[in-house]
Amino acid sequence: MFGQRGGRLRLRPAHPEQQCNAGATNPNPHAVTLARGPGAVEVSGCSQVVRAPEKCESMARRRRAARSRAAFRAVNHRCSCREPSLLRAGWNANGPAARSARYSRAMKARRSKTIVRKEPRQARALATVEAILEATVQILDREGLEAATMAHIAEVAGVSVGSIYQYYSHRDAILNALQDREFARSLALVQELLADGNLAQSPQQTVTAVVRGLASLYQASPGLHRVLTMEGLRVAKADRVHAFDLRVIEVVRHFLLATSAPMRPKNVEAAAFVVVQAVRATMLACLLERPPGLDEQTLIREVVDLVLCYLVRQDATEADESERAPIEQQRRLSIRV
Repeated sequence: MFGQRGGRLRLRPAHPEQQCNAGATNPNPHAVTLARGPGAVEVSGCSQVVRAPEKCESMARRRRAARSRAAFRAVNHRCSCREPSLLRAGWNANGPAARSARYSRAMKARRSKTIVRKEPRQARALATVEAILEATVQILDREGLEAATMAHIAEVAGVSVGSIYQYYSHRDAILNALQDREFARSLALVQELLADGNLAQSPQQTVTAVVRGLASLYQASPGLHRVLTMEGLRVAKADRVHAFDLRVIEVVRHFLLATSAPMRPKNVEAAAFVVVQAVRATMLACLLERPPGLDEQTLIREVVDLVLCYLVRQDATEADESERAPIEQQRRLSIRV
C-alpha cells in the first residue's frame, strides 16, 4: 500500500504480458510502475503493475454512485415507514419528484421561520426593532425590494447585521412584521371612524373620513404597500390575512346595522363584504398602476361616490316598509346577540 493525499493506492495483479514487457524493458523484472501524469515511478521488490492517475474519474463516479445509493436507501426507508405506495411506485431519490418534495419542505421551513426570533421587551430593544422596520420602509419607498438586503437595512438603521438577525431570520420576516403593523394601523383607523359615537354624522362625512384615512396610510409609504400587495400572501399565512379581512368586515357590518341612514342593500352581510373589498382593491390598484390623471383627491372623491351610491338610497321616500323589513330584522338579531 502506498499513501497518497490521505488515501491509499491499491496494488492490483499485473497481466502476464505486462509483467513480461516490464521485464523485457526494465533491468528489474519485479518492478512496479506508478503512472503519474507524464512521468512514471518505478518501485522495486514487487511483481505487480499499479496505475494511479492523479485525478481518477472512475473513482469519482463510484463515490457519486455510492452517495446516490445511500440517499436512495434513506428515502426508501422514510417512504416505507410513511407512504409504502411511493416505494412500490419506484420512488427515485434523485428524480424530479424527490427534488420537488425537498424544495417544498425547504419552502415550508422557510415560511415557518418568518416569525420574530426574539421578542423585544426592553426600551432599547423596542427602539432597535422600530429602527429596523423604519429603515426597511425607507429602502422600499426609495430603492425598491431588490435593494432591501439585510446589510443595507442594517446600514440605514444604524445597527449591526447581527442585531437584525437577533430579531428577524431573513428579509421575509421583516416584511411579515411590517404586514402585521399595517394590519393593526388599518384596523385601528376603521374602528375609530366607524365607532358608535360617529353614528350621528352624515353618510357623506363618515365615508369620506374612512376613505381619506386609508389613502393617507397608503400614501405615507407607497413603496411598502406595493411590496406588501405583491408579496403579502407569500410572506404571511393566508389565514392571518383572512382573519384581518373578517375583522374589518365585521366593523363595517356593525356600523351598517347601527346607522339610521336609509340603506339600499337588503343583505347587510354581503354589503359589508362588497364595500371592504371594493375600496381596498380600487385603492391598491391605483397605487400599483398609478394611472395618469388620477391624483389622490380625485381618487378619494370617486371612491366616496362609489360607496355612497351603492350603500345609501338617494331618495329615502323610495324605500317602502317591505324593503326596509329585512334590514330591520337583521338589526334586531344583531342587538339580541
